[in-house]
Amino acid sequence: MAAMNANIATTNAATGNFRIISRNSRILVPNPLAPLQKSTPGDGRNLAQPLLTAGVHLPPAAAAANVGAFPPAFNGDPTSYTHQEIINLIVFYNDAFGIVVGDVLTTRRNKLREWMSVL
Repeated sequence: MAAMNANIATTNAATGNFRIISRNSRILVPNPLAPLQKSTPGDGRNLAQPLLTAGVHLPPAAAAANVGAFPPAFNGDPTSYTHQEIINLIVFYNDAFGIVVGDVLTTRRNKLREWMSVL
């Protein structure tokens, strides 16, 4: 039963995100994007670790947010994000947004915006 509930939560989050991404895809910079729901269980600490840059740290270990949750204190302007804020979102969403080692901040911001707004 728990596995079925988890699958339903994941499906509901993915469906909700499809709608949000559809709306976000029509928003032009500098207008804020809406946050997506968390759709991947667990945290992304293992994804974020290799992407850390100088002076950036993993957030303190905490229980992973539930599928369907929205990130706390979300900033809808990905062009203003710092490396630390992006790392925090990677940990929250358990998704690296296509970011790879060596991506500079501008590239990371662009990949985050794309993840939030491209179907």
